[in-house]
Amino acid sequence: MLIEFRVKNFATLKEKTVLSAKAITRLRKFKKSNVFYQQKPQLLKNLLILGPNGSGKTSLLNALSLMKYLVIRGGTRAVTEQLQYNPFLFDTNTQKKDTEFGIQISVQDQIFDYSFKYNSKIVDYEKLSLISKTGKEETYFERKNKEFIVKSDKLTSAEAKVRENALFLFTAQENNDPIASQVYKWFDKDLLIVGSQLDIPDYLRRLLENSELKDEMVSFLECADLNIKDITVRQIAVKPDELSAQIAKRFNISIPEKHSEIFTLHTTFKNGKAIGKSELPLQLESVGTRRIFYIMLTIIYSQLQGNSKTLLIDEFDNSLHSELARTLIKIFNLEQSKNQYILTTHNVDLLDDDIRVDQMLLMEKDEEGASHLKSIYDINSSPSKGRHDVSFAKRYIKGQFGAVPSINLEGFKNILDTIHQKFNK
Repeated sequence: MLIEFRVKNFATLKEKTVLSAKAITRLRKFKKSNVFYQQKPQLLKNLLILGPNGSGKTSLLNALSLMKYLVIRGGTRAVTEQLQYNPFLFDTNTQKKDTEFGIQISVQDQIFDYSFKYNSKIVDYEKLSLISKTGKEETYFERKNKEFIVKSDKLTSAEAKVRENALFLFTAQENNDPIASQVYKWFDKDLLIVGSQLDIPDYLRRLLENSELKDEMVSFLECADLNIKDITVRQIAVKPDELSAQIAKRFNISIPEKHSEIFTLHTTFKNGKAIGKSELPLQLESVGTRRIFYIMLTIIYSQLQGNSKTLLIDEFDNSLHSELARTLIKIFNLEQSKNQYILTTHNVDLLDDDIRVDQMLLMEKDEEGASHLKSIYDINSSPSKGRHDVSFAKRYIKGQFGAVPSINLEGFKNILDTIHQKFNK
C-alpha cells in the first residue's frame, strides 16, 4: 500500500509536493469502512484530488507513473541512453535541476522508503531504507552518483554493476536481493494505473475468458443499468499494415497472429418485442461504458492478485454519470474493499458522499504556473470551519477552499462577438 509519495521539480510540480494516504487518527467518521484501521500506520482506502483544468492533478499521477516506469526499466537500458526528464520549465532556476522522487510503502507489514534524484544524464542520488514499527529508519543503501555512502554487505556483488544513468534498485533485484526485490515487485505488481486511454490491456481482457468472472462482470453492468446482457471474448486475426510489417521485419519483432477482442450483447427488438441478441464491439460502445469496463476489470484483477494494490485513476469521472461515479466511490470505500484508490476528478458532488475530510485533496496553480496540493482537512480544521453538516461541495464552489477556476464569462462573450464581427461580414 502507498503511505506517501513525494515529488519535486517535475512538470508543474516545482516545489516539494507530498501526497499522503495516512489517515488522521483522531477523525472517527467512516473509520471502519474508509480506513485500513487495523494496520499501522492507518491508511486511507481512497483519495480524491480535485482542481480546475490545468491545475496539475494529472501531473501528480504522471509523476508517480514515471517513477514506476523508471524503476521497472532501471532508469535506462544502455549507458548511452538518456533518462526521461521533465523539470519545471517556467523558472530558469529549475530547468536544469534534478527531479526528485520519493515513496514510502507498506509491503507485508514492512515499511520501505525509497527515493532518487536525477536529470537527463545521471541518477545523482538514490536511497533505500527500512522503517521499523517504532519509526526507526535503517538505511539499506545510499549512493551519490556512483559512490556508495551506505551499503549492505549483501549488495557487494551488485555494486560493481551500477551505472550513473541507471537505478541501483534494479541492479540489486536482478541479483536476487530480497529487500530490493520486494520494493521492485510493489512497483511492478501492486501499483496499477488506469489512465485516460480506453484501450483495455490484454491481461485484463483475458479475465473475461473465465466464465465465472464474465458472469460477475455482466451482473455489475446490469446493476449499472447499461443494458448489456452478456459479454463474449473472441480471438481476432491481426492484420498489420505494410509499414508495421516492415518495421517488425527490420527489427526482428514478432507480431501476434491474433488478439482478444471484447463484444457486448444487447437485446434486439422487432415491433417492440424482444427477438434475440445483437453483438457490438466494445470499441463502438460509449466512452463511459468503455471506461467502466476498464475500471471494473482492474478492480477484479486486483482482487484476484491478492488485493493490497494501489490503483491510480486519472479523470475518474470522465464520461460517467454522476450516480455511477458516486456508486463506485462507495465501492472503493466498502469495509470489504482491500485495495487503495487514488483518483483525480472534477465532480465536486463527490465531496458530499460518505467521504472523510482527510480524503479530500485540492490542486491549484499559482501565478508562476506552479501547482500546489493541499488537504481540505488542513483548511477545514479551524473551529470556525469545523462543521460537518455544511455541504463541502457548496463551499468548494463558493471558493472557500480555493482551487476553483476563475472563469471570465464576459470575456468569452467579447471574444465570440469579435469573431462574429470580423468573419461574418
